[in-house]
Amino acid sequence: MNTIQQFKFHDKYLAIDWDILKWAFKISIPFGIANVFFQSPDASKYEHGMWFSVLPESIVEFVYQKKHKQEMGEVLMLTKDGSISLGFTIEDDVATKWVATANEIILKAKPES
Repeated sequence: MNTIQQFKFHDKYLAIDWDILKWAFKISIPFGIANVFFQSPDASKYEHGMWFSVLPESIVEFVYQKKHKQEMGEVLMLTKDGSISLGFTIEDDVATKWVATANEIILKAKPES
């Protein structure tokens, strides 16, 4: 489980820092291209992972979900192929704002159909 250390709001990108890695997730403004660091769920915190990019047309939306009576909520990126966890946080208000901003970026960046 990756704990979100910080949500970043910048004029050129949004980012998420984990407790073990800065910029574990970054989405560019206005292009909406997401760069994600993937690490196996059973990896130690010092084990390497890999970076991959997701185009805005492949992203359905970002969500923040908190299960009943749990302290931490999870930020997810939903894609056409499934969901990707972007980490866990106790900062409900900041996570909700970050998700709303990320969804606005994706809507603006998606090519019109």
